[in-house]
Amino acid sequence: KATVSVLNWAFAYPEVHFMAAAVVPSLPAAAGRRVSVLSYNVLLPNSADGWWIYKYYKGGTEEERTAWPARQALLRTQLVAAGADVVCLQECSALSFEDDFAFMAAAGYDAELLQKGRMRSATFWKAGRLEKVWSKQTDRALSSGFRLRDPGADAPAAPTPAAPSKGGKAAPPAPADIYVVNCHLAAGPAGPRRMRQVFDALEAVRKAAKPAANAVVPAVVCGDFNSQGHTAVHELLAHGAVQPDFADPDLAPGEVLTSKPKKNQLGAFVDAYTAAYRDALKQPPPPTMVVAELQGMMCRDAARDGAPDAGVPDHVSPGFAANVRRMFDVFAKGGDTMDKDGIEAWLGAVNKKLGRGSEYRAALKIVEGMRAGAAERDAGSTGASAPGFEAGDVLTFADFLSVYA
Repeated sequence: KATVSVLNWAFAYPEVHFMAAAVVPSLPAAAGRRVSVLSYNVLLPNSADGWWIYKYYKGGTEEERTAWPARQALLRTQLVAAGADVVCLQECSALSFEDDFAFMAAAGYDAELLQKGRMRSATFWKAGRLEKVWSKQTDRALSSGFRLRDPGADAPAAPTPAAPSKGGKAAPPAPADIYVVNCHLAAGPAGPRRMRQVFDALEAVRKAAKPAANAVVPAVVCGDFNSQGHTAVHELLAHGAVQPDFADPDLAPGEVLTSKPKKNQLGAFVDAYTAAYRDALKQPPPPTMVVAELQGMMCRDAARDGAPDAGVPDHVSPGFAANVRRMFDVFAKGGDTMDKDGIEAWLGAVNKKLGRGSEYRAALKIVEGMRAGAAERDAGSTGASAPGFEAGDVLTFADFLSVYA
């Protein structure tokens, strides 16, 4: 059996040793058939794609600290110092992948990047210790099979060629010593798709490994699951199967999770994060993020806040609405509406450039709807207009609040 050390969110089967630390340390030196795996969402934007990362930081943070060079230096320190045999990253950019993570190649890692999507997963492995013998790319998942190299080898050996089989076709590679699934599952209300993404990746591993009956397939499933709690993904991994009537918390009313049972043919996995704390350290798993709790400030609590104010959506807290109102008043200059100049000043302040960001798209949709309504009332107008804001465009406070609510 291969034994696995895991950092970050992962499921591992069959036998796992765990580490957990606030600051990533160097993992124990891998020896024999021990393999270490680290998973890390590095957050798009990287160096070439995207611009919005500064919004993730507390107000007043120096801009250079939010830029890619500073983030890259932190990643280099953490990833290289950890020294994991396999490093699984999420949210890499194909536009700049080689440059962004050149430090991993310099540290002796080979890599494979998922070939679809804007935010892509990438799996790195120590070329001197592991040989990749198989890989499969499915929906938002990159699955890899690795064979341990001869521990006495000084340099990476050439990949072992597959022996010809009958009929002249190359025989499939020998089963790997360990399989690693690196996934970044779909975000939002997409519980059925997330389950299918994991199921398809597990099936790819099973077909590659071709295990005999009751045989163990050493495997780790890790990455960004974009969900939490007792979801269908957790049920599939931890308990081995999902029934059609499973109550996934991410299901929309009336949505069907699966028309027939989904079975994980590799067997039940161990939840690495839970086991690392509850089983090994005898304490409940701590939060994966230590940040200010903002949801309670933004969402209305009926017991605390009472009935909503007129014109404020039921789910919005009075405090949040009041703060949005203060922002509106700044750009509306105390008036009842925000004109074109105020709209563009607001968008420039929050997005640093006009023409980008969800706020820009939402505001433009509102004013375009107003123009269309005006055009219907004016038989002499086609309602056609150029993209962007025009003189006469306005937002009321209700419009402005809807952008954020």
